Amino acid sequence: MLADKILLFVTFIILYNVYTTSARDMTCFCSIHNGPHVNSRYLIDVPDPKVTGFFRGCKSGNRLCPGRCWNNANKLAKDKRKLSQICETRYPYTMAKGVDMIATVRVSNCGTRYTYKIAKKLCCYKVSIPIPGIPDQIYGYPC
Repeated sequence: MLADKILLFVTFIILYNVYTTSARDMTCFCSIHNGPHVNSRYLIDVPDPKVTGFFRGCKSGNRLCPGRCWNNANKLAKDKRKLSQICETRYPYTMAKGVDMIATVRVSNCGTRYTYKIAKKLCCYKVSIPIPGIPDQIYGYPC
């Protein structure tokens, strides 16, 4: 009888820890803007990594999130298809001088925000084909 109650209590504790551990995973919210300020123009979302593990909190989130977001932002900044998508939606005109790309990181439930300048700028150019019915094409590339 007592052994059953102890077994039930231990089972409850284990299940509770499993539930709360998965519920407390921290998300690193990542995006690319054209400046380091909160009101800078949003360019594109970056895949959001998670901080998982038994011992985590704001300290580990602040330590791990910036590097993980930085890696994802750098990969995205080299993807010409994604850069062209930014140019088509955000900068639909020729832009030879380029725009800064700033990776912005926010750690969930911690109130911290980091910004990192990506080495390359975003440049856009428009290709016009003088044939009726063919729309202009806008392309993006790191410059």
